[in-house]
Amino acid sequence: HLHDPTRAIELYNKALDDDINQQAAFQHIVRLLTQANKWRKLERNYRQMIRRVQQSAPQSADLLFNLWFDLGDAFARHIRDIPAAITAFEAALQVIPGDMSARQELVRL
Repeated sequence: HLHDPTRAIELYNKALDDDINQQAAFQHIVRLLTQANKWRKLERNYRQMIRRVQQSAPQSADLLFNLWFDLGDAFARHIRDIPAAITAFEAALQVIPGDMSARQELVRL
């Protein structure tokens, strides 16, 4: 699937559906979509991964925070949707309220 990124992303998502701990699979998805400048697809994949984490037991606060933070970053830097970026950074702060990096991003926006 080296020459078919769409198929590779589909297979990585299936792997994540089966085992949320396959974080390397998600990183491959992020890399493929970032390289292709497919920001809305990247957003959808972040949201899908966030749902997986929220539905898992036990939830990983660090992972959930990082997903929200990175989604906020994608909104701010690539999609240029500042209200959505703010919402994502606020969601990250609901997971880890004292995080200074997310607070700094909110101030910057």
